[in-house]
Amino acid sequence: MLSYLPQFKQRFINLIFQQTKFQISLKITRVVPLFKKGAKTNPVSILSIVSKITEKIMSKQIHVGSETLDVLSTNQYGFRPGRSTAQAISVLLEVIHKKLDQGDIAQCIFLDLLQGI
Repeated sequence: MLSYLPQFKQRFINLIFQQTKFQISLKITRVVPLFKKGAKTNPVSILSIVSKITEKIMSKQIHVGSETLDVLSTNQYGFRPGRSTAQAISVLLEVIHKKLDQGDIAQCIFLDLLQGI
C-alpha cells in the first residue's frame, strides 16, 4: 500500500492544479501564539501537511516557470533564486556613477510598498 502513496500524492496535487481550486479543508490553519521575551507574542499559523507540500510544489513551479519563460524583468531581484539585494544595490551604484561621470544628475526614489498595505 505504501508504494502507491507517492503516485496518489502526485495525482492529488496535479488535480488541484488542473482544477485551479484549493479545497477549503486544506486552507484551515491552527493559529498558535509564539511567546517571545517580554510581553510580545507572535501568532504562528500551522498548516496541514498536504497544504504545505502543495504550497512548496506550486512555489517551485512558479519560480521555474517564470525563469524558463523569461517573464520577469532582469531588474527584478526580490524573491528570485541566485539574486540578492546586494546585487541590486551594486547595479544601482553603477548607474549612479555612470550618470555622474557623464555630468548628469542622478535621482532615486525609494518606496516601501509593504507599509502601504
